[in-house]
Amino acid sequence: MKKSLILVLFIFYVTFVHASDWTIFVYMAADNGLHSTAIDDIIEMQKGLQIASNKPNIIVFIDHVPNYKNGIVEYLQIKPSNKDYIDSKILKSYPDMDSGSGETLLSFLNWGYPKYKSKHNCLVIWSHGEGWVRSGDSIFGICPDASSGSMIGVSTGELRNVFLRHRKKYDIIIFDACFAGSLELLSEINEYADFILGSPSEFPIKGYPWIEILPSWILKQTPFQTIGLVTEKFRDAYRLGGIYNPNWISDMRVSVSVYDMDKYSDLLQALKGFSVIFSNPLYLKDFSDIRNSQEVLEYNSMYGYIDVDLLSFIEKLKKDIEHLPFINDLLDELDNILNDFVIKNVTLNSIYNHNLSIFYPKDLNTFLLTYENYWYTLQLKNSDWARFLNYCYGEDITPPKPVTELEYLINLETIYIDWNEPIDPCPLKYQILFYNEERGFIKKSEILDKSKYHTSITDSGFFIINTIDEVGNTSSSNIQNFFFSEVEEQLFYVAPNPIRTADTKITVFFYLINSNEFVKLSIYDISGQLKWERVFYDLDKGEQRVEIEKDKYASGMYFAILRTSKSKMTSKFSIIK
Repeated sequence: MKKSLILVLFIFYVTFVHASDWTIFVYMAADNGLHSTAIDDIIEMQKGLQIASNKPNIIVFIDHVPNYKNGIVEYLQIKPSNKDYIDSKILKSYPDMDSGSGETLLSFLNWGYPKYKSKHNCLVIWSHGEGWVRSGDSIFGICPDASSGSMIGVSTGELRNVFLRHRKKYDIIIFDACFAGSLELLSEINEYADFILGSPSEFPIKGYPWIEILPSWILKQTPFQTIGLVTEKFRDAYRLGGIYNPNWISDMRVSVSVYDMDKYSDLLQALKGFSVIFSNPLYLKDFSDIRNSQEVLEYNSMYGYIDVDLLSFIEKLKKDIEHLPFINDLLDELDNILNDFVIKNVTLNSIYNHNLSIFYPKDLNTFLLTYENYWYTLQLKNSDWARFLNYCYGEDITPPKPVTELEYLINLETIYIDWNEPIDPCPLKYQILFYNEERGFIKKSEILDKSKYHTSITDSGFFIINTIDEVGNTSSSNIQNFFFSEVEEQLFYVAPNPIRTADTKITVFFYLINSNEFVKLSIYDISGQLKWERVFYDLDKGEQRVEIEKDKYASGMYFAILRTSKSKMTSKFSIIK
């Protein structure tokens, strides 16, 4: 009986300690010049909970500097306390870890989320921030670790990869770091939060006033109510006479914006529509004047002001340029969607509203360099924004780069050609010219999608591939000889193999030595389930090609089986993401 009572009490204790309507996870990459500020923030959290009647669960990761506890890492559960030192429960401690690594962030989240998750969950990423790129260095992103010299990269895909592998969505993600309010950074993690708080500009070193926020935190409040509380307390702390502005410093400039990530897909589509319409040199002079207007705020001065405020840019564009009615409608729609996306903004002591930044450098060379090295790797590349920028610096006379890693395969009467596509802000097409060994012209092809390229060929010779951009600039040529002595002579195969899930068709090739009155073609998945089947009659001899719609095929291994009146052949292929 006594043991049962102890067990019940233990279960009750664990449930009481771990259960909450809100859990706040805080990742403090503090092995840098902000360490003393991190300690201050933890003390603020303790004091805030001491006053609070509703106490959210707060789980903190902190990486200490080497001269504090030998640089260890601690996992803390913040407890109410009035002490002026860390007085919270140490859940775990480790020797020094690299808090500038996405793996360390992922490890903390994967440990903490299942153990302390609540009805609502908030993640605070706390450290220095350089936004999505800085100064052309090889290190850029957030959460620098001075001991390792590393930083969680944004344009490297490192930050996104953390959330892809974590596979959890938070009600709120708060960036207590500079330059986090860029559309580039938000795009990388858009699926993993309902609301994100960040500033497109520098963020004040004291960060968020937890001693003011936590006493007002109501456990039953919604995420929308919570972001209102956080931004209101942030604003009040930096106002004249606020706890972070007790000496009435009138020019203290701070800002934070709240982004409604449910509106991200609408914004992406609207931005793409904008980019398609304005990818036109007709507006060149207008864009240059608007971009450099004092009414459009610039960011990231370390790299020559490569970002601008998107909302003020669109508003200035609407005001300064006469448009056709349908273009005015498009701009109004984009403006409305932007205001739905940036649902809250707190800005103090600035003539500008700090809202949302986006890549828009001042000059062509900075644009091309930054685009090719960093920007094209981001999720935001799907917006076609770089295509729009390509027309903002004068006539496009820069030829695209040639294709690289050129490969080919000849099978029976078909040649398959593959290559690495060059990086370019605009859509490209590829011109392929075939010649025989006597340099006699055979044929020309122009294609947009290299993954679908194959053609019939009967002679050895060579082919030339040129890259052409949408205004007609042509790259240097890539020349490749080919020889029919290299024919594979597969009689039955699927190409290309593997097939990507984005492709719409499966293409099956087979070669009939004689005319045949009966051919059955079947597709099975790896479990043996029939996915597709068709019977063909009276086919001529020679190479045959069958295209199968691929709308219900998941990634995995498949088998194509070809039956004729005299034989049976099997070809294995795979579908990948």
